[in-house]
Amino acid sequence: MGVPTWRGHVYLDFRFTYRACGSQGCWKAKDQMWWDEEIAGEMESIAVMCRACRRNERERVEEARRVSLEGSEKKRRRRAEQADAR
Repeated sequence: MGVPTWRGHVYLDFRFTYRACGSQGCWKAKDQMWWDEEIAGEMESIAVMCRACRRNERERVEEARRVSLEGSEKKRRRRAEQADAR
């Protein structure tokens, strides 16, 4: 896999494989320049998930959070009802 190749301020397109799904990606030179010069990010950083995988993971986390909050709310209501019954 390796890391992006850049020499000073010359950025070169870098092809890589996403670890999450195995699909191919390309870190374009203009994106590397933005990452390096505007964001001051680590140039050795490589995306782990493609856009579709990130969207699916975000949806999975949101659903898990929703289910967790619903369970917490049910538990809170049940405890309140038990306290009122005493």
